[in-house]
Amino acid sequence: MQRFKLLTRLPVIAKSIQRPASTVVSPLVQKYYPEISNREIVGFGRNGNPQYLDDPHNPYPSIRFRENDDVYEALRKKELGDWKNLTLEEKKQLYRYSFRMTMAETMAPHPRWKLAIAWACFVMSGALLYLSFIKSVVLNLPTMKYAKKEYKEALLYRRLYSRDGPIDGIFFRNSSAVFATLRRSLATESETKIKSLLQDRFKNAELIEVSDISGGCGAMYQIFIRSKDFAGMSVLAQHRSVKETLKDEIKSMHGLTIVTEE
Repeated sequence: MQRFKLLTRLPVIAKSIQRPASTVVSPLVQKYYPEISNREIVGFGRNGNPQYLDDPHNPYPSIRFRENDDVYEALRKKELGDWKNLTLEEKKQLYRYSFRMTMAETMAPHPRWKLAIAWACFVMSGALLYLSFIKSVVLNLPTMKYAKKEYKEALLYRRLYSRDGPIDGIFFRNSSAVFATLRRSLATESETKIKSLLQDRFKNAELIEVSDISGGCGAMYQIFIRSKDFAGMSVLAQHRSVKETLKDEIKSMHGLTIVTEE
């Protein structure tokens, strides 16, 4: 009699101690809890570990995407019956409990390359700013001599003074009297003016040659004078007399080469 009463009260007792589905987990799930929470283990997956990964090469993860709850349990019970009784939204909801993305979504192009390019630009910008800071503040490196104006002018003077160019080079070093006459006829206005000043100063000059060795821009000149006016004068005094004659013109020159003979 007591056994019969107990059997009749079992449904009441079961309802009184009913627990939500999220608290009912299998021993295998308990083994990996809390890494996977109460999500159901449904297969081997990619490597046998209970993990979820959307991989087109292994399309069936070892665990479901979402945790078990009362909504999922109700859908599972409804799924066991006729699928015609499931609405389209319920079928989609069942799918989303097992998978985060569809196969088409998994294979679709992902804009990760934009993030990679953004990070690359960010890192390069930071590196350039750091390099600028080190160069300008920490190291304070001097300017390279090749970029200095004085070095460029000296290099230009060396090239012009060597006179190895295709026009005013070796061709004119050993030119004949005919070509020398032709060259004098093509003298620039500045060369003619300087030569005139020197002729007025050195009346007894046998030869006066003025050459613009800067290519015609009037920056550098080479002067050769052979005159009896230099008799008894030192080379320094001879050059000083030439410079005194051209003191106004020298102000606009970058370089001047003087060769004198008695």
